[in-house]
Amino acid sequence: MKHELGPNTSWMIVYVADSQPEAHIIVGRLEASGIPAWLQQEPVGEIYGFLLGRLSQVKVVVRPVDYDDAMALLEDDPDDESDYPELDEGEDD
Repeated sequence: MKHELGPNTSWMIVYVADSQPEAHIIVGRLEASGIPAWLQQEPVGEIYGFLLGRLSQVKVVVRPVDYDDAMALLEDDPDDESDYPELDEGEDD
């Protein structure tokens, strides 16, 4: 899906990744939920392939109208087991 970044488009940062692969995973997660997302990276960092520092960071941005939904989705960590009840394994009645 292509997203146009133009002078009349305001995008809001919802995530700052340390690498492009990490950022692409976040964008995929957002777009799978129907939230258009875009990557922003400093051109110098992308051209020279910086791996550390601010120039290596990749920002994931969304439209202002999608910001709250995107943040709620990203705050819901699928690996967080606190949302699941404890299973009583090994107990025999």
